[in-house]
Amino acid sequence: MKIKRTIASALMGCFLFSSMVFVAPTLAEPTHINDTVKIEVVVDKNNMISAEKIQENFENMGVLICANGVGMSIAANKFDGIRAALSWNPKHAASSRNDDGTNLLVLPADYVTKEEALEIVQTWLSTDFSGEDRHIRRIQKIAELEEL
Repeated sequence: MKIKRTIASALMGCFLFSSMVFVAPTLAEPTHINDTVKIEVVVDKNNMISAEKIQENFENMGVLICANGVGMSIAANKFDGIRAALSWNPKHAASSRNDDGTNLLVLPADYVTKEEALEIVQTWLSTDFSGEDRHIRRIQKIAELEEL
C-alpha cells in the first residue's frame, strides 16, 4: 500500500494552499521511502478528507490549511487515530511529530507566511516519531480515550 500525503484547504486558506500545491511534489519524496509515497492534492468542500485518508493507513500524513486552524484541528481530532497538531513554527511542528507522533498538520494561514509554512511542513515531514516509551504510553492513553 502506498503512503499518501494529502494537502487540503478551507476557503480562508486558499492563498497559502496554492503555494503549497506548487511545491507538493517535492514534499512527497522523503529519501527513506522512495517509490511508496503518493501525493494527493485535495480541493474539496470536504476538507476533512485528509483525516479520512490517514484512517486508511496510519502511516499516511496530511496537511490542512485554514484561517486560524483551530476549527480544523478540533474537527480532525474527532476522527479515531488522528493526531492533528496546529503548528505555527518549525520547532513546534517537529516536537509534535517527535513527541506525539502527529499524522496531521494544521497550518493557520492568517498567522504564517508561505515561506514559514513551507519550512514548517518540510520540518514536520522530515521528523520521525521518537518511539520513546513515555511517548508510546501517551499515544496509547489517547487511543484508549477514543474507545470511550
